[in-house]
Amino acid sequence: MVAADLEAFGLSGYEARVLVALLKLGTASASQLGRESGVHRTSTYPVLDALCVKGLAEPLPGKLALWVSAGRDAVLNRLYSLQEDRLRGLQTRLEQTRRLMADLVPESTPATLAHLQLVRGAQAIEKAYERMLASVQRELIVFNRPPYGLESTTISQRVLETLARGVDTRVLYRAVELEAPGADGFRQETAAYIRLGVSAGLVDDLPLKLAVADRRVALVTLVSVEDEGGFPTSLLVENPGFAEAMAAAFEHYWTTARSVAGLLGVKPAGT
Repeated sequence: MVAADLEAFGLSGYEARVLVALLKLGTASASQLGRESGVHRTSTYPVLDALCVKGLAEPLPGKLALWVSAGRDAVLNRLYSLQEDRLRGLQTRLEQTRRLMADLVPESTPATLAHLQLVRGAQAIEKAYERMLASVQRELIVFNRPPYGLESTTISQRVLETLARGVDTRVLYRAVELEAPGADGFRQETAAYIRLGVSAGLVDDLPLKLAVADRRVALVTLVSVEDEGGFPTSLLVENPGFAEAMAAAFEHYWTTARSVAGLLGVKPAGT
């Protein structure tokens, strides 16, 4: 409908309908416009006042209350001009707001955050972790805890490739996951990784989900899935200082960890 198109130029639904009716009739009373547009007559008067203010209609002098428009092309040009005025006003407001915010809000993308990336969704986090595994050369350390991303019932091919390159891989698990009734599948998967060369430790709790590659890249999940309603956003930080700090946290927990191999009755690789 033409009226719907006119709404895109900033008119209300009633204004657009009455304007179309006025353009069709040429000259009309409020009653005639109400019948033609489907807008109640009592609502037509304030709508006509609004159209007059915008320069889209004008009352005719005389005893009879009649209104007229300047015609199709003139109306369209006026609507376009009104939008140009609105944009100029927004541009002025934008510059004013920019100056005000400059003193209140720091730059949104400072150079110090160039190597920090927000990773959203289980699949994106899984891909980021796989890229870490593909690039790690010497050491991989992991806090393994929920929330888990993509479910897997088989040994990860990417982990096999990582171990085959001789990467020193250490993983800390929470006791609540490995010792829980019904966790047989998880225990079997963990045992398989230990046989393949993963060093595994068991602790009572872990503060976050973490993977650090070569003490230069860290993938961190800060909150639990219950807090956010879905797999939470994680941080991928390519900064050696941050990665070293995360590695120091890992070492703190590692010194007090119990043997997962002993719990599961598994002989680690090379023994």
